[in-house]
Amino acid sequence: MGFTVTTANRIDDMDIEVWDQLGAGTPFSSARWSRLAEQIVEDFDARYILLTRDRKPVGRASVAFEKNPGMSISQPLMRAFVTRLLSQYPMVYCHAPPANIAQMSGLILPPGDEVAALHLIHDTLWQIAAVRPSSYLVMGWLSAHERQFIEQLEGYTLLPDSNMVLELSAPSFDKFIEKLSKSARRNFRDNNKFAEEMNLRVERATHYSQHSERLWELINNVDDHHKNVGTTPYHRDAFATIERDFAGQQTMLLAWAGEKLVGCLLLLHDQGVLRITLIGRDYDYEYVYFQIFYEMVRYAIEHGLQRIYGGTGAEQFKRSLGFQDVPTYIAMTAQAQLLRWLATRIQRQWSS
Repeated sequence: MGFTVTTANRIDDMDIEVWDQLGAGTPFSSARWSRLAEQIVEDFDARYILLTRDRKPVGRASVAFEKNPGMSISQPLMRAFVTRLLSQYPMVYCHAPPANIAQMSGLILPPGDEVAALHLIHDTLWQIAAVRPSSYLVMGWLSAHERQFIEQLEGYTLLPDSNMVLELSAPSFDKFIEKLSKSARRNFRDNNKFAEEMNLRVERATHYSQHSERLWELINNVDDHHKNVGTTPYHRDAFATIERDFAGQQTMLLAWAGEKLVGCLLLLHDQGVLRITLIGRDYDYEYVYFQIFYEMVRYAIEHGLQRIYGGTGAEQFKRSLGFQDVPTYIAMTAQAQLLRWLATRIQRQWSS
């Protein structure tokens, strides 16, 4: 017998117990994180897909119409074109919500029937895309394991990506530093010295929404610096929501130069895993990034977390701390020939 598909526009219209059972053991996959996206992402338009067979839940997918995919495009004309395109014709993007926070695949597939399930999810995505004007179907943050199944679907362009991961075993931050290479330890001492000379300090804060205006300014600085498509998609009161609903699972690192707020990084953790997001910087203060990252590792160790997903960028520095590259992939397809051609152009730039 084949699969039966159920869809919902809000996570609370799904059977939450069933949804969470399918995601059991996978950090950041429970309904709480989907509910967070519905609260903090502007114009959030989601679909939740549940697959059953013989009345037994066997798979699921999370999808949203996405105007701001967090994609970096260095060529100004192409970036401007893609930004304008997505503002009018968003992607139908399969990812774990919130996309730029969870940074995870939105797929949970039945073992042994992955390809058949993907074909049905693919067909369902096209049905969802027909609801409103849209451009691409995208499956993001795919693992190497998921990639092998996507490759059996026709028409997808695969963009290589990566996420940097740090496995933690040191009993203390001091022991962690001791195990680094000689050059990394020297850099740690030098960076701390320069930070002290600049009067830089990093504060851990569980209440920080009073700084929202400055935080968004710093976060937008990073988006502009990395030439990201679109704009940061969150409501300006998102920080207050995170403070209220995720007490004990969130901390904002605030970097101060004297009395001036010059950097930030949001830490979220679930089931022993830490993810970082919403990094913000004042680029006049060179050593802010290093100090924030050292404090992030210290925080993770002190809270007994086993793994840090460090995102992309600053690869050399992260590798010096022990981060390893874990390949991920983005799969894109479209019905319009022009959009398929554009996807190949994006792929070439991405690969270069």
